[in-house]
Amino acid sequence: NKAEAGPINNTVSFQYDHDNNTTTPEIADVSNTAVVSVAPIYAVKINGSTSDVNNSAAIIAASVMQGGELVFNNYVWNTGNSVDRFNVTFTANTFPVGSQIEFYRADGVTPLLDSNGDGIADTGLLSPSASVNFPIIVKVRLPSSYAVTSNTPFEVSLQAQSIADRSEISMIKDQGSLNPVAALVDLT
Repeated sequence: NKAEAGPINNTVSFQYDHDNNTTTPEIADVSNTAVVSVAPIYAVKINGSTSDVNNSAAIIAASVMQGGELVFNNYVWNTGNSVDRFNVTFTANTFPVGSQIEFYRADGVTPLLDSNGDGIADTGLLSPSASVNFPIIVKVRLPSSYAVTSNTPFEVSLQAQSIADRSEISMIKDQGSLNPVAALVDLT
């Protein structure tokens, strides 16, 4: 059994006692090699769990004040059987105009870059595994000029897309809220 894509070489070794006599050597040989190829399967999952590839719950960040920064921990899983890269984008968001949405590597300070030259930030090569994921930190900086009078929820839809098979897509929602501010004073 082979879980990963690629060739499986099958060769049979055999021995034959041609004369049923223990004093004469047996005839031994190997067959020709038959090759079975396991086709590549490309699949992806993005979620907020470090240990459960099947988790689909929305990721909820702690509320912030005006001008604050929401931080979301996302994880990309290669659920196929072949090494692949995954583009990471956001498809929609309800954050106020002027909000900055950025992707970072696990340390939260190194930007997520484009490793294949298509102009979209991606995971880089990721091996298939049900126990290893690629962490992505999403930071949303809210504009300091935007204030609310009641606790206001916002969300961004995050998408991971296979580069080897563009039809393989997984999405997750990152949700956070902005706390109301009673009064602000600028001192200059």
